[in-house]
Order: sequence, then structure tokens, then C-alpha cells
Amino acid sequence: MHRPVDLLIKSGTIVTPTDMFSADVAVADGKIVAIGKETHLQGADQLINAEGKFLLPGVIDTHVHFRDPGFPQREDFESGSRAAASGGITMVVDMPNSVPTVVEPGTVKMKAETCEKKSLVDFGLYGGAGTHSLGKIKAVADAGVLAFKTLLANYPTPGREPEFIGLHLEKDESLIDVSKEVAETGVVHVFHAETDFLIRHEVERLKSMGRTDPLAHVESRPAYAEVDAISRIVMVGREYNDKVHIAHMSSEGGTDVIRATKSQGTRVTAETCAHYLLMTRKYMETLGTRAKIQPPLRDPSDQAALWQGLNDGTIDSICSDHSPFTEEEKNRDIWQALPGAPDMENMVPLMLNSVKEGRISLNRLAEVSSVNPAKIFGIYPRKGAIQVGSDADITIVDLKAKKEISSDAMETKARKHTIFEGWKVIGWPVFTVVRGNVVMRDGHVVGKPGSGRWITLSETAGQQGQSPFWKR
Repeated sequence: MHRPVDLLIKSGTIVTPTDMFSADVAVADGKIVAIGKETHLQGADQLINAEGKFLLPGVIDTHVHFRDPGFPQREDFESGSRAAASGGITMVVDMPNSVPTVVEPGTVKMKAETCEKKSLVDFGLYGGAGTHSLGKIKAVADAGVLAFKTLLANYPTPGREPEFIGLHLEKDESLIDVSKEVAETGVVHVFHAETDFLIRHEVERLKSMGRTDPLAHVESRPAYAEVDAISRIVMVGREYNDKVHIAHMSSEGGTDVIRATKSQGTRVTAETCAHYLLMTRKYMETLGTRAKIQPPLRDPSDQAALWQGLNDGTIDSICSDHSPFTEEEKNRDIWQALPGAPDMENMVPLMLNSVKEGRISLNRLAEVSSVNPAKIFGIYPRKGAIQVGSDADITIVDLKAKKEISSDAMETKARKHTIFEGWKVIGWPVFTVVRGNVVMRDGHVVGKPGSGRWITLSETAGQQGQSPFWKR
């Protein structure tokens, strides 16, 4: 029997965590309606010939800073989502350090409405969970956030106070109260895991020595500060049944703690970023403040441990930690330059190149870039799956495409600060499909602002609790 079809993707190879197979994918009303050799579906309104290409479940970047509202000179949701579409990313989850910060239920709705008018890709929102958020966390969860973010810091970055209201811990014991409140919502709790007093001690020591070289930043945020923070977060989370997720993990010691914790049956997940997998501290010497990231780039031993953890299941997902700033904000001395790199749209090409180099399988890449993020954040199988009934979010990649990363071709407003300028890669996204809408075709962004949708847990009720990550 004939069914109306909006989009037919023909002859591609579908990639799952455990399999690869050639099939056609039919889409109607934003959903996948058939997978197979559906010859009776030839009358689709739109056809993509994916022969020789691979279909990944739409890549989800669960850690971006689009700065909207508050800092349009750095990025906004239109430019950020254009960058996502360009890089093969079908959904993002935006951090709460905008202005105003996302610590009130009314702010959740305001930000969602603002961003939905601009976005080319689907998106979720974080709420803030800090000392000054206590008593508001349940209301913010009910307003529709996908996750909460907590920074283990006793004070905000000087000069950026408005961006961190209600996001950080003003006293160490607040970790207990915040963890209890977030746990009661059932929403995943994401942590920036670095112990503040250890970092302050090293910063003061290095400044007293007159150190202003780029490597001083690396030395000021030692790996043991991450290890200490992760250990405390996991311990408290286990006590209060919190769904703990460690953001942008960077160290060998942190990976060891997560591995040991998982072996004890504690529910915890962790992510890492392409820059930690592909760069070490030596890049600080040539890139300077462009490569100032928090946590910092580390040693080759940390890099090797992250790859091992990503492949053996200790590390569950990858993200970009896309953090755009203006030229003036990056071109300061090492202590004053703001931390972050704007390389979301290079994440998929860099990881595809890692597949080519044998560092990770394409199946595992599909798992850590799409399937697991959707499961961790409670939106699977609506997102993160190529199966009948799921949203038609698909990242089509060409594993043979040879390209050079160029800031001139990037969509982010902070393109000048890419840390991967000139890197040659094999493997590139060629189509980005969001709920059946082609938003990037052959490297050109064709989607329109307002085509993205705000994704909340209420639309996927019951799915989060079914995730194996959160079973004890």
C-alpha cells in the first residue's frame, strides 16, 4: 500500500552501535516511517541518494554555550545552530550561563521562546543548580530543562558574575543540598568537576613567580583538582541517588575514578571532548590563549587514558564544549583571557578522521555521539536512533572526503579562534537532517531560523528512567 513520504534516503549504510547495513529510510511528518528496500516509496517529495555514504543517528552535542540571550557579540542561537548544522549536529543542549542565567522557571520559557525563533536544529536547555538556586530547582525542572549544571567553584570568574548567578557552589557543603534537590527531580545532574581551592592555590603560586606563559594555565589547573572533584561528586551523588554526569573529563586520574565507581555499581556517566582526545599541552606553546580551555589540555598519558576509556565504555559520550568569545576576550594575557574554544562544527570531521586512523570504530562513534547522549539525557528513542517511530534526525557522512579545516568556512561568530585551523581530515558530514528537514546539504547550510524545536522530557515521558545508565 502506498504511503505519503516527505523524504526518502536511498542506498545508504545505516550505522548502529552493533551493526551496519544498507537500507532506504522513509520519512513522513518528521518521523521515520520505514526502513528497508521500500520500492513502493519512490514517490517521495524529496530524495537523497546516499550510495557510498553512512547514516549515523543524528549527532547530539550535549554541551554547548550559545550565549543567547546576553552576549550576541560572542554567539547567538542562529549563528550557533548554523554551526551545528554545518558540522552534522542535529541537536544541541545549551548551558545555563546566559544573561539572565537559567535559574528561574520563567527564564526557561523566555529562553526557549527566544531560541526557538532562531534555531536551525533541535535543542534542549540546562538549568543552573548552585547555592543560590536552592528552593527553585524543582520548579525549573518542571519548566522543561533536560539537565542541571553545577560548577564546583566558590566564586564566579571575575568580571563574569552575571553569567554565573545561581550556577556555582558558594560553599563546599552546598554540594549536599544541591545534589539532594536535583535528585528529587529525576533529571540528570551535570558537573564541572574541578576543586576550586586547589586551583586558587596554584594560580597564586604561579603568579607570585611572575609566570605569564601559556603553560602556566595548564599548571594552574592540575589533574588532581579534577580527580578530587569527581571523587566528591560521585560520593555525594551515590548517597542521594543523584544521576551524576561528569562534564568534559580531561584526565587519566578522572577516568580511573569513573571506571572504579562504575565497577561498584554507582550510576554515573562521563563525557570528554575532541580537543582532549586530539591535543596535548604542547599546543599551548603555539596556540597560546586560543587553546586556553578549562579543564586545560593535558599530557599524552591523559590523552591515551581518555581514548582507552572511550573505547572500553568508561567514558560514555563526546561533546564539543563549544565556547565562543570575542577577539578582544581571547587576546588577553594568559590569566585574563577567557577560557574556551569554538569548535563544535569540527567535532564530527575530527572524530571521523579518528575512525580512519583506527582510534575508534564507526559503530562506537555512533554510540558515543548520538545513542548514549540521548539515553543519558532521557530523550531516547525519540532521538539517538534510526528506527521506525523515531524523529528523522540523521547525520550522513562521507568517509572518503578529504578536507582541510578552515576558519573561513566555519559558521560560528568565533571562527577566528578555532584551535584546529589547517588540520587535514578524512571524513566529513555531507547532510544534516533534522526531523526530516535537510538543514545542511553538501557542506552548505540550507535550513532556516525557526525550523528547530525545543525538546523537553515531557515529550518523551518515561524514557529516561528506562536508560541502562540510570539503573542501579
